[in-house]
Amino acid sequence: MILRWIGWAFEKRSEWARRWVWWDYLRDYFPLRLEKTVELDPTRTYMFCVFPHGVLSTGAFLSFATEASKFSKLFPGLRPYLVTLAGHFIIPFIRELSLALGGCPSSVEALSYVLSRPGNAVALVVGGASESLECRPGTYKIILKRRKGFVKLALMHGTPLVPVFSFGETDLYDQVNNPKGSWLRWAQELCRKMTGIAPVLPLGRGLFQYSFGIVPHRRPVTTVGNMKEDFCTKSFNRMLWKLLQDATVGDFKKLNLFHPPRILSPQDP
Repeated sequence: MILRWIGWAFEKRSEWARRWVWWDYLRDYFPLRLEKTVELDPTRTYMFCVFPHGVLSTGAFLSFATEASKFSKLFPGLRPYLVTLAGHFIIPFIRELSLALGGCPSSVEALSYVLSRPGNAVALVVGGASESLECRPGTYKIILKRRKGFVKLALMHGTPLVPVFSFGETDLYDQVNNPKGSWLRWAQELCRKMTGIAPVLPLGRGLFQYSFGIVPHRRPVTTVGNMKEDFCTKSFNRMLWKLLQDATVGDFKKLNLFHPPRILSPQDP
């Protein structure tokens, strides 16, 4: 009970922890950058809908849970909260680190709490663990059309959706072949349903060679977003829900059109 209560202590957010120098080292390893394409009003709340999940959600983590990408300079006045598994907030040390970096439990109550305060922005990796099982270099398989809860929540709070795409996220790792219907995929899906965690078997590189290992490949990741039409209403109805969801799908297609794979690199430097 005590551990769960501490998980709601959002005032434990630490700008000092978000600016630790090793986040900069991690950013430069790939490298990773966050591109600004739209001005955001710091007196409002926003929901960043991030795709794809990838194996580690590196783009989402460095862009919204740390200051490695200079979020506060790009969007002054906004406080980002990266949504993560609620289980992280009942594990000692991981709980403290999650709170310090501005983590937010993936529950309606927690998201509503954050979105009820102007100047806050939640970053939600909408595809979740299911999407990580589809991660393959050079491809983007995102899960969006059957995700509806985040759209309803945004409408209820009058919060604009900001579609965000991390180009290159899926190139950091390959994974052991797990086609649908295989015993491995069955076991992974079972674990995901029971724990919320998808046990991906990553194929990366080593410290001194590129052939095998669990270290992510050094390939650039560019996180970019663009706000679609501002559906700002606190009265929810099913037609507006569907309209906003379709607009979000269309915006992701535009992001892929205007930011082609020129920013990706198929090989380690």
